[in-house]
Amino acid sequence: MTRQISGLMVALLVSACAFTPHEVEISATAPKSESTIGAGVTVALQVIDDRESTVVGQRGAGMLDADITVKDILSVLNTELTEGLKANGFKVGVPGSTADAEIEVRLRALKFFIESGFFTGAENTSVVLAVEAEKRGQDFDRTYRSSSEKRTIFIPGGGSIDAKLNAALTDVLGRIVRDRKLLDFLAG
Repeated sequence: MTRQISGLMVALLVSACAFTPHEVEISATAPKSESTIGAGVTVALQVIDDRESTVVGQRGAGMLDADITVKDILSVLNTELTEGLKANGFKVGVPGSTADAEIEVRLRALKFFIESGFFTGAENTSVVLAVEAEKRGQDFDRTYRSSSEKRTIFIPGGGSIDAKLNAALTDVLGRIVRDRKLLDFLAG
């Protein structure tokens, strides 16, 4: 009987985090590959939150789950994209300033959610950034995505949620600042 009660207590403790809200600590970084492709070119950068909801997801699977949120995501994205563009030789300005090209980056999705199954569940992570650039009347559009699914029997802790979202966001930021077609378009 003691083992059953102990087992029940452990199960309750493990699942308790499902009822605790979590704020994601963003530490994603865009790789800083040095190049001179953008030398002498000024780019006006604008980053927009275009998500349906600012809630990133829920910590558990069910009706009483706690929300996962994130603060200052636009500030982080703007800083990392600015540094990534500068590492490629571009000068970065703000919208409305005199610039050779304009680039708008829209955060379309930043999600983490639990999909419940019979014995296990799935931790699903999704990040989507859409890029629209304009230079001399020409347009460039591309959507960058990263997603993953991991089967699990436990509800993840805050550190695990942060790590998965930061890895996906770092992947997408890296794709943008290394996209040779985008860089050539902005530089050309």
